[in-house]
Amino acid sequence: MKDNFTLIIAAAGEGRRLGEDTAKAFVDVGGKPLLIRTLERFDGIARIVERVVAVRPGDVERARSCLTGRQVTVVEGGTRRQDSVRAALPVAGSAYVAVHDAARPFVTRELIERVLDETTKRGAAIAATPVTDTIKQADADRIVRTVPREHLWAAQTPQAFRTDILRKAFDTAGTDRNVTDDAQLVEASGIPVGIVRAGPENFKITTPEDLERARALFGRGSPTRKIGTNP
Repeated sequence: MKDNFTLIIAAAGEGRRLGEDTAKAFVDVGGKPLLIRTLERFDGIARIVERVVAVRPGDVERARSCLTGRQVTVVEGGTRRQDSVRAALPVAGSAYVAVHDAARPFVTRELIERVLDETTKRGAAIAATPVTDTIKQADADRIVRTVPREHLWAAQTPQAFRTDILRKAFDTAGTDRNVTDDAQLVEASGIPVGIVRAGPENFKITTPEDLERARALFGRGSPTRKIGTNP
């Protein structure tokens, strides 16, 4: 079908800041690896017909073993997030591709569906949340200026695109440019990217405190019920 999506999970992070002795994708969160927790959030979404996971080169076989029973293609990722997405793109056989961080296991079905809907309308869309803190631009330990926050958004995932748009953006950018998300490449190619409002519950596990919070939430049963749904 023309509105089908390939899901790419970027899971090649080392997770050094977590203080764990394993790659981030395999860290235990409530009795399951983080990678599985995140993939489960996309189960049952009919439009997602392919799933691709990009992990560290040395973790490919471990990931395949972890994903036994799931229809998931595992590819070697790279040092940078963009390298992992680039490595997964050739596998994508759908009209659209959705990219999600393995470290965001609390994304809701409702948010995913809204991002997919917006992408089929616009060609490109991301989940993001409005910035509420006062933002300061600084030079070392000195404030240079206060940045108006009225039009600032903190990008999250999923980020979804027409597959041809994302491939062209990666091809145009080449491999020398460093970016922090896929939308940055698409923006640079002149394609407007829509924003789907998300909430703070779709947080990324980056620090030991984040991991502790995630384990506590999963330990209470349904994380969706405990955290709430997206606005």
